[in-house]
Amino acid sequence: MEVQFLKVLVGPTLIKYHESFKENNIIYIIMEYAEGGCLDDVIRNKMMKGKKFEYEEIMTIMAQITLGMMSIHGK
Repeated sequence: MEVQFLKVLVGPTLIKYHESFKENNIIYIIMEYAEGGCLDDVIRNKMMKGKKFEYEEIMTIMAQITLGMMSIHGK
């Protein structure tokens, strides 16, 4: 079910689905490579460097999350 949903999700801030397959009762999902990593990676990098997010960075992240949620809820 989740894989079927991923196939139809398209949006400017959503990681694209490429393909999936099942092997030994495990479902593998091939997705687009996220060069900057996920949001958790970005937050952890900031924390490890002892830095805080700038206002503009926060607004960019929030805008991307909002666009992604709008794309998902539109389906």
